[in-house]
Amino acid sequence: MEAQRIVRELLEVSGMSKAQLSRKSGVSRSAIDAYLAGGASPTLRQIDRLAAAAGCEVVTRVRRRSAAPPVPESLVAVLEFGELFPQKERKPPAGHERGVVEGA
Repeated sequence: MEAQRIVRELLEVSGMSKAQLSRKSGVSRSAIDAYLAGGASPTLRQIDRLAAAAGCEVVTRVRRRSAAPPVPESLVAVLEFGELFPQKERKPPAGHERGVVEGA
């Protein structure tokens, strides 16, 4: 949660000053200033009080973090098998030999 952004949006959407929001919410003006400066983080209860005073609601969601899908064992086996073979030196495609510059 980005407290600075949320408090700033509440002020913008409501059209209230920091003093008005403080009086109506019961959250001190110094706390609002600290939230806006990034020097403090409000609790969810304080965010709810600020939002209610501004005539807004803040919606949060909880969801699982996405994790990378597991690599199939068959793919791991194929890659490990491929490492058993010696690597061939790759030759450059025709016309792309070292030192040859087209149009020179």
